[in-house]
Amino acid sequence: MRNIFLRKLASFVVSLVIIGIYLIFTFFNTKDIAKILTQGDLDLYFKGTCSKEYKDILVDNSSDEELKENYEEVINSEVDFFFYYFGLDENYKEENQEKLNEIFKTVYSKAKYEVKETDKKKNPKEVTVEIEPMKIMLDMEDEYEALMDEMTKDVDENNVNKTDEELHTEFTQRFLEKFEEASMKDMQYDTSKTIAIKVPKDKNDIYQVDEKDFSKAVGEIIPYKVQ
Repeated sequence: MRNIFLRKLASFVVSLVIIGIYLIFTFFNTKDIAKILTQGDLDLYFKGTCSKEYKDILVDNSSDEELKENYEEVINSEVDFFFYYFGLDENYKEENQEKLNEIFKTVYSKAKYEVKETDKKKNPKEVTVEIEPMKIMLDMEDEYEALMDEMTKDVDENNVNKTDEELHTEFTQRFLEKFEEASMKDMQYDTSKTIAIKVPKDKNDIYQVDEKDFSKAVGEIIPYKVQ
């Protein structure tokens, strides 16, 4: 069932939902623009919140409602990727989208990252971010294999009379029950690491977080085995 897919491509597309609208004029140079922007983008992506300082320097003056809508789009995209990666039942997802979104919000709210000071000597500006990678998706790989073995054995030994579609739906439901249980427990983290995110100016002299660096950061904060 599981599909092998390059997460960095998916997270790159997802990150555009947020990054594409958060731009900052250079006349705010008295502040650490790169740090504020990086912190705000990460907070919106993982927690659906951002500081007043961040909102004050947005070029497009996005409303709280617009920022909330973008956060919901991010969560939807992350749910989509999860289902694609593990090859789960898409019909089940559509029927349970609201509940799934709440589970993912719980998981993503537990992301740990700390945006450090900007290295102003570098051009473009570069911010270092200390992260603690979440282990939940890696642990779900083991849960996937264990559940697959269990259901395969049950079918072989007990001559289970179910269609492939019925088995697929049952697997999806049971796998997601395990994921929900994991989401409610204390999050486990891997060894902390430091990554760099560039914040260059575009042709209009406006700062913007580098999309590829942001996508890589997302993949480091909540990694899957296949990146």
